[in-house]
Amino acid sequence: LFYAGAKEGHLPALLAMIHLHRHTPVPALLVTCVSTLLMLVTGDIYTLINYVGFVNYLWYGVTVAALLVLRRTEPHLPRPIKVSLFFPVLYLLFWGALLVFSVWAEPLVCGVGLGVMATGAPLYLLLVRGGHKPPQIRR
Repeated sequence: LFYAGAKEGHLPALLAMIHLHRHTPVPALLVTCVSTLLMLVTGDIYTLINYVGFVNYLWYGVTVAALLVLRRTEPHLPRPIKVSLFFPVLYLLFWGALLVFSVWAEPLVCGVGLGVMATGAPLYLLLVRGGHKPPQIRR
């Protein structure tokens, strides 16, 4: 993910560098390794799994809901795979129930997960979409 983000210009270009002989993104792998080790030594792995799980499932539901929105707003777009709307609607019903239960059972964990996720929007607007970037960020 660090490599892909750097290739798209969302992260420093250093992370998009590839080893000449092995053809692997060594800087991105090192950042991934360090961030993984930091997550492992922070304490309770159960809480970390809950943070990641809640945010992931939140976005899975948003993605499936986008399918329904596109079906309604753009009915003539070519679709290589056609799925009955019954299945996305059923998925969203179960998804909503599980999300509500998660928030009810672990409101602090879900709130922290949402807070961490929400920090991405200002950082994206400031560092990626923003006009003038400091030279350190551009490099």
